[in-house]
Amino acid sequence: MDRPLIQIKCPAKINLYLRVLGKRPDGFHQLETVFQSISIFDEITWENSSVPWTLTVEGGPDFGQENLVRRAATLFMQETGVTLRGHSILKKNIPIGGGLGGGSSDAAGMLLICKQLFPATQGTVLQKAATMLGSDVPFFLTNGCSWGRGRGEILLPCTWKLSVKQGFVIVPPFGLSTAEVFAALTASPWDKSNLLTALPSVSEAQIGFNDLFEPACRVSQRLKSFAKSLQATIPDGQVFMTGSGSSFIWLSKSERVPNDLNDVLESLSANVLPFTFWP
Repeated sequence: MDRPLIQIKCPAKINLYLRVLGKRPDGFHQLETVFQSISIFDEITWENSSVPWTLTVEGGPDFGQENLVRRAATLFMQETGVTLRGHSILKKNIPIGGGLGGGSSDAAGMLLICKQLFPATQGTVLQKAATMLGSDVPFFLTNGCSWGRGRGEILLPCTWKLSVKQGFVIVPPFGLSTAEVFAALTASPWDKSNLLTALPSVSEAQIGFNDLFEPACRVSQRLKSFAKSLQATIPDGQVFMTGSGSSFIWLSKSERVPNDLNDVLESLSANVLPFTFWP
């Protein structure tokens, strides 16, 4: 009997707080961040088939074998010894290169489809595969709000009760390379003895703190200029960069973008996407 059609929503994420504690011996950076999934989604559809698994990408570039959905499927088969037979369609809506985690979310979505197809698969297999695929991927197996530590793959529950749980993603007409932003970061070596044993105390006033903002501005003068234009228009410093850029977040109770800000965003050729925290 054919298995039913499977559809998975793959949400974007924002970083409400991002601190870099130092550079590790393995070349990665030790992070402390708060992930929050939001209501902007890619979608993966699974259709059963008798032929080896294939993928079609709609609404964005395919990236070939570097596509994280393909890598997730391949890694799952390697880790479990199963053979996937079917066809998937990845529909892209999350902006690429904006620090919103679209590729990582898609990879996690594919792993969750594999889990549905093979429910006896142990959760440790998914966790291992997610960690191998990327630092953000483990978060997308659960979504919601989490503290991320290590490279971001060590997750702890986050119980922040924020007064604003919606807003706008402001996407400039250019992306940034995560690798280039981290390369521009001046970070001292990280010592394991400095590992925090408890969650840091972060107030709502610290939402938007991002150690990667300054190196991102050094990498891209366009980003620096874009940020200045936003900060001059949005009141009370309520706009901040998420992840390694290039997207900015404005947490706001407003349901519409004010006309004066709309004019600025149009002049900057920026795209504006409303969102709420999800789920």
